[in-house]
Amino acid sequence: GESMREVHDRVLPAVLAIAAKHPGGTVCLVTHKTAIVVLRCHFLGADLLEEMSRMPPNAHWESLELRPDAAADGTPGSACCSAAPGRDESGHTG
Repeated sequence: GESMREVHDRVLPAVLAIAAKHPGGTVCLVTHKTAIVVLRCHFLGADLLEEMSRMPPNAHWESLELRPDAAADGTPGSACCSAAPGRDESGHTG
């Protein structure tokens, strides 16, 4: 398996490239929960160990809105809103 650093180093450039191609747009990304946590920590400035203890359930979704400058440089803490809870596989809000 990958280390958290390897996940970060693989996923962040891909997300930034997608965001750069769709400035001001809405994009749906589908990924694994570890990647969600890594991105949440990067863009919201959240603590990795704390976020790992709150790993999202399967079939979970989150919404993250990036400031315009985030796509340019991937600045940590550059999300302008917090992650929104999604629904688990049974349809319950989480």
